[in-house]
Amino acid sequence: MTFRIIIKLRREQITIPYQDSAHLALTGLAAAAWQQLVAAFPDAALSLNRILTDQSPEQLENLLDLARSRSGQEPPDLFSLMAIDVEGLIDVQTLVTAVSALPFVEFAYEESPHTLAMVDPSDDPLAPSQRYLGPAPFGIEALFAWSLPGADGANVRFADIEYGWQLNHEDLLGAAIVELNQSVPGHEFHSTACLGIVLAQDNNLGIIGAAPSVQGAIISALSSSLPDAFLKAVGFLQAGDILLIEQQTGDLKPIEMDPHIAMLIQTLTLLGIVVIEPAGNGGHDLDLLLRPDGTSLDKATFNFFDSRAIMVGARQALTRNRISFSCFGSRVDCHAWGEFIVTTSAPPSLYIGLNPLAGNAGFGGTSGASAIIAGAAAILQGIAKARETLLAPDRMRALLSDPTFNTLSNNPANDWIGVMPNLQEAVLRI
Repeated sequence: MTFRIIIKLRREQITIPYQDSAHLALTGLAAAAWQQLVAAFPDAALSLNRILTDQSPEQLENLLDLARSRSGQEPPDLFSLMAIDVEGLIDVQTLVTAVSALPFVEFAYEESPHTLAMVDPSDDPLAPSQRYLGPAPFGIEALFAWSLPGADGANVRFADIEYGWQLNHEDLLGAAIVELNQSVPGHEFHSTACLGIVLAQDNNLGIIGAAPSVQGAIISALSSSLPDAFLKAVGFLQAGDILLIEQQTGDLKPIEMDPHIAMLIQTLTLLGIVVIEPAGNGGHDLDLLLRPDGTSLDKATFNFFDSRAIMVGARQALTRNRISFSCFGSRVDCHAWGEFIVTTSAPPSLYIGLNPLAGNAGFGGTSGASAIIAGAAAILQGIAKARETLLAPDRMRALLSDPTFNTLSNNPANDWIGVMPNLQEAVLRI
């Protein structure tokens, strides 16, 4: 059995190089405490390693300096985040408790498993079925926005973190897509569907993406760890660009339930990157949850930690009610369709094939909803750039989540999934 415990170091109490096998560099009381931990668990092999391996410590420091200069704020201390990799048959919680008691550890928790969170359209035969792009209150008003300069996303970059894609789909051929690591076979159905919602090509086939001219990148969270996938995205994206994190925890909560992920996401937003994440498909009331470090997702609490990502819930397509599996709470900024999303797909498809490579008539989940919101963000940023301005992450979130002009759910007081963007109104406020 192998697993990983994430820790946050008390950096005021310990100086340690940011490297793998860092336990070998411990000295004094810290070294003694580590040896006591190892002795207490003789059936386990323990090693202290860095979480972020895709960049050197010098590159990581430069990244944090860039976040400071762009935002004028102090980013999270990413050097304080490390991992204890464990191999052996032991009780996980007992070890977590022991690690938490180390004098140089601020908090510790088991790393959660990650899972996938399930322009001229006249010549695209399935476009009329994409009602989520159409007029409010059923759609995000993309059809209106496409009449404005920049709305195709040509000057916007977009990155998608999932597992594996089928890039030879007829609606993805010709798209400007860069593979930043190895796409993993066997996961094409979900990833291809989400990618198509955002950037399916404006051709005479299938569907059309919300922003078909964006410059895209795909990053597999199986070929790299999720933290390192974030760093790969940073190498491609610039301030104002869009990152879609199509991941949730193993118990179907938002991926930022892990504090180290929340800190990393906040760092990305301080770099100016617009981050979009699913609220998760577990039907949880997020206001009732605490992260392992004691921080909350309830905006009304003193211990609320804001990653500054745009968090997305899911609604029923026609009734506008929160769909039963969608997580909800004050932290959820936006929602979109969580069912009946017509998009690209890849075999094996659970739904009716509508074009030669299995067009998908029934995609959904907070994954599908998040991809719709990512498309809305790309449209809005493209229009902003055409007007020679740039929407920072906080401003983008404010525009897409403002309840005074965006589309409310059927029962906002009970649904708690934010609003669905109305781009016809949002563009008036850029």
